[in-house]
Amino acid sequence: MKQFFSIVINHEYDSVDENTRGVSNDLAIVPANTNMPFTNSNRLWFRAQTGGLICYIEDDEAFKNETAVLFFWVVCTNEAFYSYTDYPKNINFSNPYYYWSNSEAYNTLQQDDKCYLHPGRPPNQAVGCIGISISEIDSIEKLEFTVNFKVRKTYWEYHIMINETPEEKTYTIVDLAFAPNSEQNNAENNNGNIEEWKFEKISDENATEIIFQSKIPLAYTKKAQKRLELKWGPKQRSNLVEGQKMTLPFANYKYKMVNQDNKELTPIYIHI
Repeated sequence: MKQFFSIVINHEYDSVDENTRGVSNDLAIVPANTNMPFTNSNRLWFRAQTGGLICYIEDDEAFKNETAVLFFWVVCTNEAFYSYTDYPKNINFSNPYYYWSNSEAYNTLQQDDKCYLHPGRPPNQAVGCIGISISEIDSIEKLEFTVNFKVRKTYWEYHIMINETPEEKTYTIVDLAFAPNSEQNNAENNNGNIEEWKFEKISDENATEIIFQSKIPLAYTKKAQKRLELKWGPKQRSNLVEGQKMTLPFANYKYKMVNQDNKELTPIYIHI
């Protein structure tokens, strides 16, 4: 027995940082029933791991002459996946949708927008199918194939609940990554590697609530960082009254909603 290849599902939501990929915790890879003739005869073995799978074969690789493609199902193990993942609006998760293959000889599996091949009955919560063409795979290379998912973006909406009328003070949201005197502001940001998060005030008619909305959709993040800061203070600067500030939490996919204009947004409520 020797390792043939492996498959890993990467998800932006699970990424630690821009340089470290995130292996999905909410998806699993399940071999299709079409592999059973080879697994029952101990000519093919699979070892599941978090967000992935390793395939092992017999030493003489003889079974490669008996089949051209090995099929696998990508299965959702946590329905939160549907909330924080970017996917087409017309998708129907009642049937497997995605299909990935190595047809173009890249380690990153190519994705089609329709699952053309159906290797038997899909398991529950299957979101797609993987077809690995094995004829050109050299077991010495121990290839790792990857499937990539992008994170969902929505408009973030901060509802600032206050105990005084908005006319008395000013309220602003600052992106510390671009604030001139902030430790977060560094050369990397100035080089344009990240985009500034800007917010605009969309309502302060309510005497006890001010609403800020992001100008562009922002991606959900699994682990928040100290990036957004709410600042408020008197409209007329005074040595007697100091301005105040607080770090804002990031949006949580659990509270995603669609407004009357069919715009996806995620509200965050802050009481000060």
